[in-house]
Amino acid sequence: MNMIDLRRITSPSVAGADEYLRRTLLSLAKSWDGADEMRHHRRLGSRDDLLAAQRYLARGNRGLIPTDRLFLANGTWNVLLILLETLVGRGNSIAVEASTYSQVRDAANILGIRLVPVSLDADGLIPEAFDAACHVHRPKLLYCVPNAQNPTACTIPSGRRAQIAEIARRHEVVILEDDPQGLVREDFPPGFSDIAPDISWTVMGLSKCFFVGARIAYVVAPDRAAIEQVMSRFGAMAMWYASVPSAAMATRAILEGAADDLLQAIRLEAGRRRELVVKLMPGISTSCIGALHVWLKSDVLSGDELVDQARMEGVLIRSGSEFAVENANGLDGIRVSLADVSPGSLEEGLARLARIIGPGRCGAAMQTVKP
Repeated sequence: MNMIDLRRITSPSVAGADEYLRRTLLSLAKSWDGADEMRHHRRLGSRDDLLAAQRYLARGNRGLIPTDRLFLANGTWNVLLILLETLVGRGNSIAVEASTYSQVRDAANILGIRLVPVSLDADGLIPEAFDAACHVHRPKLLYCVPNAQNPTACTIPSGRRAQIAEIARRHEVVILEDDPQGLVREDFPPGFSDIAPDISWTVMGLSKCFFVGARIAYVVAPDRAAIEQVMSRFGAMAMWYASVPSAAMATRAILEGAADDLLQAIRLEAGRRRELVVKLMPGISTSCIGALHVWLKSDVLSGDELVDQARMEGVLIRSGSEFAVENANGLDGIRVSLADVSPGSLEEGLARLARIIGPGRCGAAMQTVKP
């Protein structure tokens, strides 16, 4: 039996990707002062970099963000570490979703920051739970993934985002929005940097909508002064600077249209893969279908038990327990990537999982996840 690995979330392989990349590299070869630019750091990004970031971010449901609120970084986690250190600081706390990306825990340990888990339901972070956490723990920042949350795949609706922003403003809490899959679907609501720009930061890496190897992240700040505050401490430290060739490639691809062509191909392929989930798992709740992954649960088996059963059937997946901020938070299920295998392997892997979970049990609407 062949092993099907549905653990890693990345951009799916699409027809034409090599050609889009080739077009961009040929364009750079014809008209780029590469030797001169390579003698300097990219730092916050060139004028063209920022125009490209502005244009690309607008491909989602965001407004046209002023370029003086934007800068580039060498991947998502380099800049998240810098922002957490600057905006929070050692010994303070941040509010996070009760189940979240595991590297958040690692970053908090490195920086000496306490995590305050906040309950989730099928619509994501619960405003009342966030308000209670602010009253009790006084976090300085809220870190969240409002679109296709990791691992539960849920998305916070517009009305709830407005509630969360109002609570954050009332308690003087900064919002740090991590949006890796924000461009993969076209129906996500506007982000926190649109509805509450004065208190929000957004980080969008290009690994899910362009190429993971580019190692580029676009950062949206509240304003130029906020960027200068961060740069006053870390501006001279080159570890977060975007690579010059990577930035040049991404910028050229966006400004000349190759990145748009690739994004459209990724959106179409991701949509076909989500349709495959609905076909093979009838009755799955739409709140459990993200952009490039889904959240599945069983009435009988825990997430860890599902992982063991799936491995015996030749499928590798991730249990919800891997993402829990605290050891027991009531989140029982599995995160299944739709992106890192061929369509045929995905169909076979999903079919095996459907047999394990049983009819009518795939991805039932998520119950509240409490810390």
